[in-house]
Amino acid sequence: MQTEGSKLFLKMSQIFFGSWLFYAGIIKWIGGASGFIGYIESSFAETWIPPLLITASAWIIIIAEPVLGAWLVSGKKAQCAWQATACLMFLLTFGQTVLKSPNVSSNWIYTIFALVCVGLAPACNACCSGGGCETKK
Repeated sequence: MQTEGSKLFLKMSQIFFGSWLFYAGIIKWIGGASGFIGYIESSFAETWIPPLLITASAWIIIIAEPVLGAWLVSGKKAQCAWQATACLMFLLTFGQTVLKSPNVSSNWIYTIFALVCVGLAPACNACCSGGGCETKK
């Protein structure tokens, strides 16, 4: 059972984090998708990750950020949206770890934050089956 405080935290998190994620994704498109993809490819060029996987990951990031941001703000199937967001945050954390970036700690905070929101969101057992959530909006 959710308390009023956890409901408020979750709602504000959806709005603020979702808006920020949407903005971060849209800015990449405005700046040019090919420029972002090229930047990611050059950043990881000297790592052990295969180039095809780097390019695929860059496309996942540039597509997932605005889509997940909009999904979070919408509030639909919130637990599923937060699960997908946690996966994206872990992908970003993994990338920063491979690059040995000092920013990896902030990415871990985003990942853990998304996981906390997964736990606070109402259960939605039918995330991928096309059914409805257990709770009504």
